[in-house]
Amino acid sequence: MDIIVRAAVKPIPSISIAQQTVDADGRQAEIRIKGRHDISAIPRIVPVCEAMVLLVLADFMLHPFPGEKDGSKV
Repeated sequence: MDIIVRAAVKPIPSISIAQQTVDADGRQAEIRIKGRHDISAIPRIVPVCEAMVLLVLADFMLHPFPGEKDGSKV
């Protein structure tokens, strides 16, 4: 039996305050980001959703079904 899951993900907001960093040469630099630019979460959300579905299904299987006590038939 197939399990179909639909999920919606909101964009991760970028930090809009000035931040200290270093450039490719190791010199001190400051960056400021405007808007939402972090697209790296999109490819990684699929395995996260799959893992969460598996956790929920495993948790469900640990609960006794109606008419059963502690997983064994009454």
